[in-house]
Amino acid sequence: MRHKPYRNKRIVTAIRTLFFTGGTSAYAHRFDSKFPRFRGPDGALVREVPEAMLALVATALYAAIHEWRTGVHQPTDFSTDAYIDAYNGHVGTLNHLRAQRSGAFHVMMADLYNLASAMVGDSTAHPIAALNLDELDG
Repeated sequence: MRHKPYRNKRIVTAIRTLFFTGGTSAYAHRFDSKFPRFRGPDGALVREVPEAMLALVATALYAAIHEWRTGVHQPTDFSTDAYIDAYNGHVGTLNHLRAQRSGAFHVMMADLYNLASAMVGDSTAHPIAALNLDELDG
């Protein structure tokens, strides 16, 4: 997916869960003005995921994977001191992409917004039929 950075299903799911679910109490609903708009090639005004939001989610997923780097779970605090370099790396990558390939950058950020906001239903919990409780830790 080198030609589609950050379009990983887990990133989209995390953005959707954290910012788009919850109906009128969802972050995206309450703070719609925080989502940048961009006029696409066809002239349509489209919303985008904010760069800081994407960098934060990508850093959080990196942190979750990093805790398992040895094959044994080694929990660490998700703090600025622990993960500022990873966050700044994502910010740098996004800034570089915006500077070098502005059109592709805006398409990616709009795609992420559309994927994360698509099919967000009500906040009613639904059981997961395929969940095998015997495989859970604890």
